[in-house]
Amino acid sequence: PLHGLRRLVFPIGHLHDMGGAMALLVLLCAGAPTEVSRWRIGASVLGSGALVCLFASHVRAELLAMGVALIVLLALTKRFAFLGGLLLLGVAVMAMSTVLQERFVDVYYVATFTEPPRGWDSIGSSRFDIWRHTWAQFVQQRPASIAFGTGLGGAVSLWKSDPHLDYLKLGVQLGPVAPLSLLVVQGLAVRDALRSASSHGRLVVALMVLGTVACFLSNAYFSRAALLYLWWALTGAAL
Repeated sequence: PLHGLRRLVFPIGHLHDMGGAMALLVLLCAGAPTEVSRWRIGASVLGSGALVCLFASHVRAELLAMGVALIVLLALTKRFAFLGGLLLLGVAVMAMSTVLQERFVDVYYVATFTEPPRGWDSIGSSRFDIWRHTWAQFVQQRPASIAFGTGLGGAVSLWKSDPHLDYLKLGVQLGPVAPLSLLVVQGLAVRDALRSASSHGRLVVALMVLGTVACFLSNAYFSRAALLYLWWALTGAAL
């Protein structure tokens, strides 16, 4: 339970797996072809259900990543009225729910540069603290380990938990070339998608935004192979 509410994990079995899968499904439905009415209706029903499941999981990283990616997708497809309606609905729901306000108060602290009562290290379930200590331990390693990584599992061994930042995890385990290579591949996917000027191309841009934000906020994909494969499979199919 969280804030007195039960968190939805069925049928996936893990909170972050559930959140990640539902975020991908919401984005896929939002980017579905709208020319055919049966596609539009089916995607709306399925996407709405996935959005409810995502909210019921209360996974902040995936909710934030999905929100940013959905804004990008709707802006690229010029559905500004729909985007405005969703933003107004989101503000209204947040204003009426003290649970959501408490759950997302860290976003307010970061956006307004207001130090939290327990300090910056408490942000995001102590993510700042985890990132800082993981990095401090990594730069104390021998030069070869800094250049080429500490090996698979090395990120966890440096600190008491997973870094909860996929790009940092890749860099610690495989060296700086790993996260840089991933960002380059993501950039190339966005370039090719924008050149295509199609609805599928715009979906690819949104998928890359979703993955980038999620990887910066959590161990979204590189600790969850099924989600990683699904993310890139959807990207490849859309391209």
